[in-house]
Amino acid sequence: MPSVEQWKFAQGMEEITGEKWDVISYTSNDRSSKVMEMLRYCKYFYYAFKIFINRNKYENIVTWQQFYGLLFAFYCRLFNVKKHFSLIVMTFIYKRKQGWIGAVYYSFMQFVLNSKYIDKIIVFSQNEVSYYAGLFPRATEKFICILLGIDEITNVGPDQMLEQQKYILSVGRSNRDYPFLCEALKDAGFPVKILSGTANLPPTDNIEVYSSVFGQEMFRYLNNCFCVIIPLADAKISSGQLVALQAMQLGKPIIVTESEGITDYIINGYTGIIIKKEKGALIAALQELYSNDELYRTISQNARREFEKKYSLKQFGNHIGAIIKNEYGK
Repeated sequence: MPSVEQWKFAQGMEEITGEKWDVISYTSNDRSSKVMEMLRYCKYFYYAFKIFINRNKYENIVTWQQFYGLLFAFYCRLFNVKKHFSLIVMTFIYKRKQGWIGAVYYSFMQFVLNSKYIDKIIVFSQNEVSYYAGLFPRATEKFICILLGIDEITNVGPDQMLEQQKYILSVGRSNRDYPFLCEALKDAGFPVKILSGTANLPPTDNIEVYSSVFGQEMFRYLNNCFCVIIPLADAKISSGQLVALQAMQLGKPIIVTESEGITDYIINGYTGIIIKKEKGALIAALQELYSNDELYRTISQNARREFEKKYSLKQFGNHIGAIIKNEYGK
């Protein structure tokens, strides 16, 4: 992502470690076409190699984008260089793929995760620690759960035209089950907007699909929606936390399908609603929110308070800084 001056995550780490941290940024998230998608992967390899070449400048490295860290470790092991740094890899997500591509991908993961070059791997739910330890038993001690924190959403305000629609919003790419969402709600009468480049679904009378809404424009849709639905494809893979926290910050009630990682963030009936991935359960939850103003207000207020207490970006930096200080004396 682009670098941000006075980044609160870095401030949080500095507050705990007492060290100044350099923020080195490289943007590689353009998915606007197949060509740009391929270029994005090339950028991962290029940027990780650039840091590898300059590795002697750094004592401690924290990679926000997991593939920057994984590929950096790959180069280190490939060339068998001396390890004089600590390396923490964040935002780790792995889903097994099928066929020969899946076998190669798994072998790559084994190669880097089992190496001495990665010290800690940050995941965002307690369930993931045991889940990934089962997949990568030689790297068991490296997995640590730290609850995610996000930056404050600013410069968004009410949009009366959008707000009047009282639409349901679903947004995100990773591990989403948009076919379930569309099948469940296509005849239900609720207005729905889906913001995702991976949905690949034709719009219906009540469901609109937007493939290229990002950044502040996405926040505009989020800030003016009635509620947020996060339909998860695989309940064992932790995902959806970022959108959940963004919605909580803006006081939007969340309905999320059951996942082994989501209860670390959402308290059912208090800061959101957790349902079985069934059409009837989804319709019932929506009907309750649309008809029960008191429930809607309560969940909205609870979500805002819980976010302010636990999930700021600076607090997240504090937690990462504490790992570095405790492990490496920095």
